[in-house]
Amino acid sequence: MLSVTNLTRPEPETGPSIRVVTPPVNDPVTIAEAKRQLNIAASDDAHDDKLADLIQDATETWEHDTHQKLITQTIEHVQERWEPMVRLTWRPLRSIEFVKYRDANGTLQTVSAADYSLDLGNSLIRFSRTYTVPNYFSEWNAWQVQYVAGYGDNSTDVSQLDRGAILTLVAHKFETPDMLFATAIYSDSRYANLVYKRMRATYP
Repeated sequence: MLSVTNLTRPEPETGPSIRVVTPPVNDPVTIAEAKRQLNIAASDDAHDDKLADLIQDATETWEHDTHQKLITQTIEHVQERWEPMVRLTWRPLRSIEFVKYRDANGTLQTVSAADYSLDLGNSLIRFSRTYTVPNYFSEWNAWQVQYVAGYGDNSTDVSQLDRGAILTLVAHKFETPDMLFATAIYSDSRYANLVYKRMRATYP
């Protein structure tokens, strides 16, 4: 039976806390590609700063809608309780840097990599059936996983489907007033079809 040392006042259980520890070093599309999408001359740099912001915004939107990270980055996943299978938020999962827990004294301890395996296709960590769950500190950040997600370090590692979707978003955002953007893009069947294709391409 799982033994948990309760050293703090019980609080309502929440979902995992997720944050980017190491951001991507590149964008999945370039300003030059965005200019071609918008028929802006390569020599016209008047919109470069705006396009850079739009590329970042479009990338975040596409990643959110498709549950993936495109360019390699390191993610921190923190949760309150031990679970035999830990589903990580972002795919594609490339590697696990560490799994840690806070012991009864609140000190971080590292779980041996021999005690769990990676289900890359489903972005899961599966603990071994022989793993003995330790007494751990009852706190929201009792269990911590740091992992790497993404297709690679460069834009060339990202599929044309993903890159094309981001360029579509950039064009919508550039040409549509901010207050109308959300309604415009989510009612666009072309964008919805791209999301569907990406989600089906990585099913389950």
